[in-house]
Amino acid sequence: TEASSEVAVVFQPSHDTATPAALRAGVALKQKGNECFASGRYKDAIDHYTTAAEALVQSQLERDKRNNATDDDLDDSGRSNDEISKVWSNASQCHLLLKNWTAAEDAAAR
Repeated sequence: TEASSEVAVVFQPSHDTATPAALRAGVALKQKGNECFASGRYKDAIDHYTTAAEALVQSQLERDKRNNATDDDLDDSGRSNDEISKVWSNASQCHLLLKNWTAAEDAAAR
């Protein structure tokens, strides 16, 4: 039989609360988006970036809750996160390359 060139990545359970599952998922999805972008698959990249942003916002909200933030502190708190800004910027660039002007503006404004 032919050997597979794919390598399975196994995440070991971690007791590191600084890297929750939602954060790891967001970072992995951003990387998948970057790979799609590099190969010119802009629609796929947008999907990955959008899902990454959702996971990163969730991670930010979970972190805020662990730090006993009030509900008022949680409003849009994740949106200022640097990684979230990057994935929306990347999604905006994809929309520009696809000439989806309004979607590019919307993604850039997030």
